[in-house]
Amino acid sequence: MKNKASLSSLSYLILCMLHRKPQSGYAVCQNIEAMPIGAISSSPGSIYPCLKNLEDAGLLLSKVVGGSVKPRKHFRISTRGKRVLSKWFDEAIDATAVIKSPETLFIKLSYFDTDSSALSDVLLELEKDLINRKKLLLNYKAGAAGKMNQGGLLALDLSIQMTDFLKKWTGKAAKEISSVKL
Repeated sequence: MKNKASLSSLSYLILCMLHRKPQSGYAVCQNIEAMPIGAISSSPGSIYPCLKNLEDAGLLLSKVVGGSVKPRKHFRISTRGKRVLSKWFDEAIDATAVIKSPETLFIKLSYFDTDSSALSDVLLELEKDLINRKKLLLNYKAGAAGKMNQGGLLALDLSIQMTDFLKKWTGKAAKEISSVKL
């Protein structure tokens, strides 16, 4: 867990949550369970090991709080964790990443802490990237039409439709955000 490439979506979600507010492992589990992110497990069997790995990597700090009845380990993000999270937020959200891991977009949008014009700019950049991705997919489909089996063509059509849906959504979201007055 020493480099950012080994951090999962769950790890970034936990870092985001603890950046906003320190909380117990139990509260982290409860909050993740309440979120509509199907690709991220809300199982304590996933969350507690992730918390331990983040703590072992120096990205979280913890202390045991509470009496003898039910002491709980409370976590907060470390300075190093803040740096890692800041670098992750600075990374562009590109079409390939969104297609592979839509929960990343959900997490970044949910915890985006800059003004609405910056968020609108991020979404407009993503929309441009999705437009280019759709063009590439359509060109590939045109060139591969007689060479692919039916399953391959169906998979390609699905990818085109997903890309188109995300493109429309990002354009709409960017317009909604830019129309909000601060």
